[in-house]
Amino acid sequence: MPKEVKYGYLTGPRLFVKAWPIAASQVFEDSGGKFIKLDANDRIDIADSGDTQIEGWAEVGDFTSSATAGADTAQVDVSPLSLYRVIADADPADTRGETADLIVTSNIQYVDVGESNEDVVAILDLDTADDTVDVVMNVNKMYVAGVV
Repeated sequence: MPKEVKYGYLTGPRLFVKAWPIAASQVFEDSGGKFIKLDANDRIDIADSGDTQIEGWAEVGDFTSSATAGADTAQVDVSPLSLYRVIADADPADTRGETADLIVTSNIQYVDVGESNEDVVAILDLDTADDTVDVVMNVNKMYVAGVV
């Protein structure tokens, strides 16, 4: 029987903020990541390719938010020391110690191990058999937007 892969939070100190409102129709899958950014209205939006800043990890299960923006909320772990296991979009061989981007495909957030444009996560460990990576949020890509 194959081993069951545990995705999501693994270890490290957690720092939760008050529950934040979620943007409309955001899909969070247990098999994918839950790294988030804030949209223009300061609502949780799942981080995707091209996003240069992340705010944290949404503490939700397999969940799709309401079609009404702000109707649902979620706690967010903003600790850059929390370690998460996330599925990689390709074989993660030779990526330990590198930074990478995120990508969402078919509503599942992956670590994009072939891209290094936004570098929002740092890969600390990997499993080539399960195509997973253990990552932390890149502190240099958190909280970088100024108040306008």
